[in-house]
Amino acid sequence: MSAKIEDLARRRAERERRAQQEAPPTREAGTVPAKGGRCPICGRPRDPVHRPFCSKRCAEIDLGRWLKESYRVQTDESPEDEVPSRDGDAE
Repeated sequence: MSAKIEDLARRRAERERRAQQEAPPTREAGTVPAKGGRCPICGRPRDPVHRPFCSKRCAEIDLGRWLKESYRVQTDESPEDEVPSRDGDAE
């Protein structure tokens, strides 16, 4: 069993090492994450390049939620208050 755990730890370390070598830096040297902000998707510190998110991935997740209409703006209107369509289907 310990050989299996050692193998998993070795694989994880290798993956992390490759990710650090291959990943382009998301921030320019000397930049600081936005003051006091956290990514609304994952909670990591914000990146000024992808403000208010920490990465492009989180920004795209948020966009997908808007496009799928997962987010909704609450109003006091009811479905009866909708404006009739212009193509003559008015009651």
